[in-house]
Amino acid sequence: LAFCGILSSVVSLSIGSVMSVLSAQYSYTVLMCGAFIMSFVLLLVAGILSLYQKSLIPMPEQTNPEQSVKIPLISVFRHKAFSHLFAGNVARGYANGAVTVLAAAALSIGYDEVITTAMISVQSAAALLSCFLFSIISGHIRPRYVILVGSLCFIVFPLFLVPDRPVLFLSVYAILLFGKTLVDYAIPTALLYMVPVEIAGTYNAWRMILYNGGTMLGTIAASVLPLPVLCATALVCQLITGFNYFLFRAAEPQQSKTSHKQ
Repeated sequence: LAFCGILSSVVSLSIGSVMSVLSAQYSYTVLMCGAFIMSFVLLLVAGILSLYQKSLIPMPEQTNPEQSVKIPLISVFRHKAFSHLFAGNVARGYANGAVTVLAAAALSIGYDEVITTAMISVQSAAALLSCFLFSIISGHIRPRYVILVGSLCFIVFPLFLVPDRPVLFLSVYAILLFGKTLVDYAIPTALLYMVPVEIAGTYNAWRMILYNGGTMLGTIAASVLPLPVLCATALVCQLITGFNYFLFRAAEPQQSKTSHKQ
């Protein structure tokens, strides 16, 4: 996961740098129109390539579709990981929704397109650093601690509202994205120890439903709430996520050092 994040962050950082240079020569509308078209094409290519992917390792017997037993949906809902982390997954989505609209929020508090375009590079650099750090610590620190630390990075969110401080603004944005990326990569790792493989597919599908539902709530809130209130609620929601996952003890690896090395 960390390696994939590093690779994608390097590509994103490169694209962000190109976008920053082009923003001085082309209007923002024309530039983003071209970027959206290129993004559509690349995503389409990625989707087609994924159809030809094959696993390089044997499928475990318990995940073999021919041998698996259908698990009732109610059993997934009754699992303690679903009920205990329900609030955390929705809250994480809300915080994510708030973060995704920060470029628009930047325009509303007086920053121009140069700053909002620079946010792309800042985001990629923060994600790159976060993935690099995660690749180092993931084998030594339990995922729930990483989730908590990443969530605590949102404490700087109120500084986002300080006007006419572009360096501070971009620094806060970098810290937010750094923490968010830590959480995004630590949660799938934690899930290895939280959810039985028999229900993992269904569980993760519903977990993402909760997450995306929370994201939709966050973007809707951004259109109706004052910016200070949006920042405050996003901060609270991310802290809920951090402590929710941190207090769920099943997220701790139960493997011995020998099995970990294997």
